[in-house]
Amino acid sequence: MKRAFIILILVIAGCSTQSSKKSSLISFIPSNSALIIKINDYQRFKSDLKNSAILEKFNNTSIFKNTEQKFTGLEDFDPYKETILTFSEVGKDNVEYTFITKNTVAMFNMDSTVIKNQKTRDYENKTIKSYTIKGEKIFTTLIDSIFLVSSSELLIENSIRNYGKTQPDEEFSKLYTTSQKNAIATLFIHHGNSIPYLKNTVADKLLSNFKNFSQWSAVDISAEQEKIRLNGVAISNDSTQIKTIQLFENINPEINRAISIMPMDFDALTSFTFSNFVTFLKNKNPDPLKKTDSLFFDIDEFAILNKADKRATAIHAKNFEVLNDSLKNLNGEESIFREYSIFKLKRPSAVETNFYPLIKGFTAEYYTSINDLFLFSEEKEILQDVIANFQNNTIITSLPSFEEIKKEISDNSSILFIGKYDKCIQSDLFLKEDLKKELDSPAGKEDKFIVFQATSSKDYTYVNALIKKTEAKVETNLVSQEFSTKLDAKIITRPQFVINHRSKKKEVVVQDADNNLYLIATNGKVLWKKKLNSKIIGDIQQVDLYRNGRLQLAFVTQHELMIVDRNGKDVPPFPIKFNDPITQPLALFDYDKSKDYRFLIVQGKNLNMYDREGSIVSGFVLKNTESYINSIPQHFRVGNKDYLVVTEEGGKLNILHRTGKTRIPVKNPIKFSGNNVYLHESKFTMTDINGNLIQVDENGKISKEYLKVNNTHFIDATSKTLVTLSDNVLTIRGRKIELDYAIYSRPKIFYINNKIYVTVTDTQSNKVYLFDSQAEPIPNFPVYGTSAIDLDDIDNDQKVELVVQGEEDSVLVYKVN
Repeated sequence: MKRAFIILILVIAGCSTQSSKKSSLISFIPSNSALIIKINDYQRFKSDLKNSAILEKFNNTSIFKNTEQKFTGLEDFDPYKETILTFSEVGKDNVEYTFITKNTVAMFNMDSTVIKNQKTRDYENKTIKSYTIKGEKIFTTLIDSIFLVSSSELLIENSIRNYGKTQPDEEFSKLYTTSQKNAIATLFIHHGNSIPYLKNTVADKLLSNFKNFSQWSAVDISAEQEKIRLNGVAISNDSTQIKTIQLFENINPEINRAISIMPMDFDALTSFTFSNFVTFLKNKNPDPLKKTDSLFFDIDEFAILNKADKRATAIHAKNFEVLNDSLKNLNGEESIFREYSIFKLKRPSAVETNFYPLIKGFTAEYYTSINDLFLFSEEKEILQDVIANFQNNTIITSLPSFEEIKKEISDNSSILFIGKYDKCIQSDLFLKEDLKKELDSPAGKEDKFIVFQATSSKDYTYVNALIKKTEAKVETNLVSQEFSTKLDAKIITRPQFVINHRSKKKEVVVQDADNNLYLIATNGKVLWKKKLNSKIIGDIQQVDLYRNGRLQLAFVTQHELMIVDRNGKDVPPFPIKFNDPITQPLALFDYDKSKDYRFLIVQGKNLNMYDREGSIVSGFVLKNTESYINSIPQHFRVGNKDYLVVTEEGGKLNILHRTGKTRIPVKNPIKFSGNNVYLHESKFTMTDINGNLIQVDENGKISKEYLKVNNTHFIDATSKTLVTLSDNVLTIRGRKIELDYAIYSRPKIFYINNKIYVTVTDTQSNKVYLFDSQAEPIPNFPVYGTSAIDLDDIDNDQKVELVVQGEEDSVLVYKVN
């Protein structure tokens, strides 16, 4: 019996019910059994569980190995037709099994040499036999043609002693007699008595919910390689304690709407629906004199969204405006997040008061609304998380794989639970810490979902539980938010990626308004922050100053050339300080890729070049220009020749040798547009304020082409790709894209994993656009962002990530799958 007990412990936790069948076998079930399996096809049942890819993840856990060892003696057990397997607590925290079946001659097919210590004894006119098989003891007896085998001698004795004297539980008998013969196996669960079986594996909160769900559940088990389904019913006539399913008596199920806002990175969602919420309140508080809160009388859905130890609740009202007006009377201070209002709630107990016991220990400090749903949370950040994912469409229903799951479930249910399998089993909501650690392995490429539905009817609650792997091959270009990190002050520089030379992955650098420079890890954790004297000018670059593979950050501020190691420490002899302000970003040259760096500092009309030792490069002769330098000096290599390019406000284009001497004289002045100079089509390429594309070849010949752009246009270029942005028209390789009218960041070209990307940000509507080289939009864009972005494959998985400023003090990283 390879996995019978595993499926009970690891799948039962979210499920419930159906079945029944009349048989004298139930007369031998131990009285305290809480988990009972009726098996109609024993060999197929074993095979299905053994070959389940869903359960394979648990093969190396101690619970599986211990259970497998316990069943070692039954490897050759082959019962005929119907068999009952029960689990009973024998002593504190000790669970033993019992098999009950009709006696057949070929019950065991085993080599007698593996049987050790065979003994026989009489007990109340019956014979008990004991065997040791492969180190495990089993006990058997035969009572009126019914064969029993157990891991506990005490259970065998009890069965003999109680035969004909006790009756099975009435509710259980009702379920058993109606169970289906065509099911491979049916699982019966006594929820109140099942705690000892599950408490060492199932998390306490889930265990409590499981115990209080119903009195009995009966579910047919269907196990395919990539899917496990449990389908059946739950019943409860417990008058001493109201079970969860009793809360929904005389209430019809409604549409589960809250799933439409569940973020992909959340662990789970549990939705409860009500055709009549007043009936729900009466079901949980039958005392007619007890007053109830009238705030939520008109609602038809209440849902709980879980992410690690954080919770939000969602409420759908039949009349949105009525509830909205009622909540306005409870509003405290208001804050705005991405154009959504988040309110402080003056009565934070309101949600738990109305929806207890569906939720416990929940303080609704804040609320907002998305579409026609109201969201409440204990912390403002979790509402912001839901809003951000909703805006970016990174919600579970947008997964192509979810379409497979949608076909398996109904739109209306009294209770709906849904979660991603790998997230759930690593969540504190489900399993105990020790088991979670044993399951701590990289998630597979496939998606697996856990779904549970309960639908109330007159006599039964119908339940449907499913664990299914879905195809992941269609999950392309999905954009998900990896993390959001808040800084201590407003952001003043574009967030960008830098390489961690140890891990070969990328991290994020950004500066805030207090002039703190931050290094942020790929999980969103701030590694360090360093106080600078002023704002960084331009981008941060990386150098290997000591030529040992360890990278440092190089940049300029208003009065310093700085080089900082990955721990945030200054690298001697830097910083180099300047009295006059630095007016252009750092121009960093590594002519021969030999790490013999040159740092060119621009101060108005003055140029100073430094080497890696922090010394002035005396061979660089261009000390000043005729007018102010108006763009970053550039280095290009064409063939085996190096060119330095410097532009001036007066219109002079300097194309120089490494030494600073003129290499290509350019006679005619150019009215530079303010864009940089690029090497495009092997020519020095720029634009003027009249919208002309100007190109200079190695002989100094100038050509012009009118681009039909305005005088405030932007360009970016590579050797073969030219991108322009004029007003709201983005042009990529001659293909035009008409964007909304707005204020945009400069377009930027990225070349990653042999693919060209072009990006631009609408800084008014806070939308980041991403296109390919054919001017086709990347699916699922735009996403939320307020700055120009940086784009890279930060974890070397052949999928790109982008970093962008979110709110005024937050950094966002998205993954494009």
